[in-house]
Amino acid sequence: MAVARGNEKGRVERAIRYIRDAFFAGRTFNDVDDLNTQADAWVLGPAGERRCPEDETLTVSEAFAQERERLLALPGDAFPTDEIKAVSAGKTPYVRFDLNDYSIPHTCVARTLTVAASPREVRVLDGQAVIATHPRSYDRRRQIEIPEHIATLVLHKHQASAHRGTDHLVQAVPARRRWAAAAPRGAARPRKTPGCAGAPPQPR
Repeated sequence: MAVARGNEKGRVERAIRYIRDAFFAGRTFNDVDDLNTQADAWVLGPAGERRCPEDETLTVSEAFAQERERLLALPGDAFPTDEIKAVSAGKTPYVRFDLNDYSIPHTCVARTLTVAASPREVRVLDGQAVIATHPRSYDRRRQIEIPEHIATLVLHKHQASAHRGTDHLVQAVPARRRWAAAAPRGAARPRKTPGCAGAPPQPR
């Protein structure tokens, strides 16, 4: 088909419809690799054995074999075909892509990140740095997690809880000193007793 020839577009559309009707209709597959294996067998079989529309004395496979020698070789470097999408990480350490949630480090929340998805894996990037790599899921509403992300988040929460307890103790100490300074001279001073931080002092 020549460039900018709208009247020839039907040739491409008919080829796409042929693939949809003759290959995809009613077909089941387990994953992308299984689908590609079936597609290779179909191309070499039913699709390749049909008559060539331009020369019905040849099959499609025979016509392709004649044209192969005149085709340009593919470049040595692979053409990038990853799907690129900007995603927003909220308060939870996940980003959503294609109806699934993929875990990220908890230090990367509340910012805009980038997802680069191939047919087999999903990479999450912060700028140019890859912060997570997951196998791609074609299910819906699933959480795909890296165990290290969850373990680190749990440890961070435990440490934060310990720090809050220390902060409460530090805040209680000045209040305790002010209470002692305000007590009349000769009054019984509070006795230190073992117990939870922040517990009220016990008189003698």
